[in-house]
Amino acid sequence: PLSVWRLAQDGVLLREGSAGQTLYVVRSGSLKCQKTLEDGYEQVLALALAGDLLGFESLHGARRPCSAIALEDCTVYALPTTELRDLAQRAPALDAALRAGLSRQLARATDTTEIMAAVSSDARLARFLLRLETLPMVKDATFGGSSVAPTLVETDQTSGNVTPGTIDLFLDWR
Repeated sequence: PLSVWRLAQDGVLLREGSAGQTLYVVRSGSLKCQKTLEDGYEQVLALALAGDLLGFESLHGARRPCSAIALEDCTVYALPTTELRDLAQRAPALDAALRAGLSRQLARATDTTEIMAAVSSDARLARFLLRLETLPMVKDATFGGSSVAPTLVETDQTSGNVTPGTIDLFLDWR
């Protein structure tokens, strides 16, 4: 059955390389999805916010490609994949919501690929912040007790690069 899990800040929801049998929906809070590279560097691949799905690789029996770690206290719904078919039949609205959530995340993956394709780190940061501030749950969100400013990004009109003030704001916000 559906259960609710609570994670404290820095709590680990998913461990990279572990077998997964549960799909998670973030109810509140935020998590970072990170992969540890061969040299030990921890690469953040995505942020998961309220409404996002995590662990969808468990739908086809794959191992977790990355870890998911709470950036703040979080609450998630846990759906065992062995029970999804039965849950979908009993609650068609849940099935539709899961499909819509997966679709949103596929679209976001395309956006992330575009962001990361930028040559300069300033351009990648600007694209990331512009994308982040369009998410409805971020407009009035707080992360680690700090408020996200209504407009996060200023860019140079001629080069399109992030202004130094935006980079400082981002570093203060983290």
